[in-house]
Amino acid sequence: MKLSFTITNPKLLPTNNLNWCFSLINKRHSWHATTLCSSINPNIDIESYSQEIDGLPIGVFRLLTYLVELDVDTASPPDLNFRGGHEENDIVSGSLSERWFTVERERWRKENYINDTNPPPAKTHKRVSALFLSLHLQNDPKLAMMLADLAITNGEEVTVMMGNSAHLSLANNAIYSSYRLGRSHNTMMFGLDDGVCSSGGYMMLDASSTVSTVPCYALPKANLGLLCGSKCGENVDVWSKGFADVAVIKPAVILAVVELGYDVLWMDTDIVLLSDPGGFWESGSGGNDNFDIFIQAGGQHLSRLLSLEKSFQDELCTGFYFIRANIKTAMFLRATIVELSLHDSEEEKTFGDQSAFNLVLFEWRFRYSDELNVSVLSPLLFPGGSVFFEYHDLAYGGNKLPAAVIVHNNFLIGREKKIERFKRRGMWFAEREERNFFGVLEGGGGGEGAGFKVLSMSVCIFRESQGSCEPLSSEDYMAPYLTQPVLLYQPEKEKEMEKEKEKEKEKEKEKEKAHQNHAIVTFSVGSDRIWFEKFVFPRMRKYANKIAADLIVVRRIVECEVFMEKEEEKGSEGGDNIDFHDCVKKKKLSIIGQVGIHYEQTLYLDDSVLIRGNSESVFDRVPAGSLGATVERLPVRSFEHNRAYSRMSLLGYGVETNDNLSQYFNSGVVVLNANHAIHILQHLPYYLNEPVLKRDQGYLNVLAYISNWNITDLGFSWNYLGSFMNQFAEEFLEKTNGLVGAPVEANFVHVTTGLMGGVDIRMHVIEEIEKKWE
Repeated sequence: MKLSFTITNPKLLPTNNLNWCFSLINKRHSWHATTLCSSINPNIDIESYSQEIDGLPIGVFRLLTYLVELDVDTASPPDLNFRGGHEENDIVSGSLSERWFTVERERWRKENYINDTNPPPAKTHKRVSALFLSLHLQNDPKLAMMLADLAITNGEEVTVMMGNSAHLSLANNAIYSSYRLGRSHNTMMFGLDDGVCSSGGYMMLDASSTVSTVPCYALPKANLGLLCGSKCGENVDVWSKGFADVAVIKPAVILAVVELGYDVLWMDTDIVLLSDPGGFWESGSGGNDNFDIFIQAGGQHLSRLLSLEKSFQDELCTGFYFIRANIKTAMFLRATIVELSLHDSEEEKTFGDQSAFNLVLFEWRFRYSDELNVSVLSPLLFPGGSVFFEYHDLAYGGNKLPAAVIVHNNFLIGREKKIERFKRRGMWFAEREERNFFGVLEGGGGGEGAGFKVLSMSVCIFRESQGSCEPLSSEDYMAPYLTQPVLLYQPEKEKEMEKEKEKEKEKEKEKEKAHQNHAIVTFSVGSDRIWFEKFVFPRMRKYANKIAADLIVVRRIVECEVFMEKEEEKGSEGGDNIDFHDCVKKKKLSIIGQVGIHYEQTLYLDDSVLIRGNSESVFDRVPAGSLGATVERLPVRSFEHNRAYSRMSLLGYGVETNDNLSQYFNSGVVVLNANHAIHILQHLPYYLNEPVLKRDQGYLNVLAYISNWNITDLGFSWNYLGSFMNQFAEEFLEKTNGLVGAPVEANFVHVTTGLMGGVDIRMHVIEEIEKKWE
């Protein structure tokens, strides 16, 4: 074969230091491209280049032609990447051209059983038995019923996992990471040996008799015996003998679920979810319906590729992908199984489902007429083990710091090594969140304490040198761990009501109704918030129970912790970390908005707000269409001072007005509705993190003005400010003579705003109020 290239008018090229390259690949024979380059003579009118290529194997080829600029010092083209081509950023913009062709197409189709109703013979290709396994699953009424039960509450999407007893602990860790985010309990486990599924059809929590609530289907031994034999129950690692025999079962299981009409999210057992990934493929969102498969990028080997996301799209990782149920995807999965059955020789023991998946996808345009649309998930949002663990600082450092959605603990071979790596990063939840781990998976709703689910993407992440990530110990079992980010506490039934359950049915109904509509959200982020655990949280928790509201507690915002690390690196001591708190302020508004859109009314409280035990529901004081907050009038500040703050905030956001502006409110206690939350999120890109504008307080006041929100003044009884207590600060420390009435009569006491002094004074004030309230 002869390949010829022609460039007209090389003189018009942007630079003289150019090479013209072509890159050819046939993935059936090699995963590496053959790339050749030739220099261009800029002094002639037409430049032609030819290359003879003999002995091309049959099959599908992709040909790329492009220009690359030579290195100034060496006069040579840039280095090739690990797949034998050039990186996209090395290619001259606009010069890339892609062509596809086949060599001996009909012979290629016949030899590889492409679009053939007759699969390879099982006698010589034992893995084709996976097709029969899939057909068996499709016709098993037990599996159909189990999937139908999941669909009743979770729709037509199923999270599918598969494993043996050797990987049971990893599988449970992955499932718990999903449940702790509040995701639907839609996971279906497929067991490869006797130790995975109970006789009742549920997944085992461990090697003992503890059973979870996760539905578990035991794959039939007769079919497994034909495929993986004894290897089905062994700890078989990737690239080892027997791995591919187990891997072929994976597309067979997914094919069965897809043929039964369910969209599938496949997760390997060595994955942890940090936030809900569903929005990336949710129907009706951002053109998602145009794609058949959403899949994790593969090839995450080298640190120098981290910023070149296109480099990852040439190889995809089948450890995590979402696949829609349709005719095209069913054909694709069948083709993957057939491809695996053609590579079952001893020499091809490493040719697993991922290799087959990528090969079939590469050849798809010549296999079938229907286009298969694949969306490759960002390798920074959906990183593999190399990117996230080995090159974490390089990938996520500085100001870019995107929040990973999942972590795939691959590029590390060995179950124990994977578990140890998870432990070092605070992602081994059976230890880190032990008291909730078993309770959640067993269906108990959260172990010893009040049930909660973690809503944040953030988990504890430390460098190797910083050691393990340990939860903050607490004498009060209800206190939230510092290492747990965002927790949702749902109202508990009081003991007296439990005893009189029948008599209190109507009251319970009212509580349920209120619970659906009301939430409290608070942030206690940073290591210096020592008052929250001991004093504020227990009162907040009791109050949430009393008024039947969800309580959402934000303990960490990992995206902001890079600023804490920078502060430590500088060796600074004392004072506030301004960059860290600025970051938290903006993220706080985002989370308040995200929470608020799901409730009729949401109460935001600073983490220094003490709640008096007999306080009634503040929601009753704020009409549904109003924003409830305390207007900062005298004695906090004068009318003129109040108006000046309002005008300054508005001018900061470019809003000019001659209005009276007398409604400037404190943002430490705010009752908002879903409409307010939507506005908060919509305008957040314009947020100014300026101290002189009072940061989030200024933002909310400006938003209230431009949106014409009706303000319900809660008065100082619902936000008794710290500035009222300044006259007593010195006496607290010198004489410890307590407060003189007013704060202890308030419903909410805000022990920060305006209170002079540091943490010692604040703690002393809180302790004195606690004594009075006792």
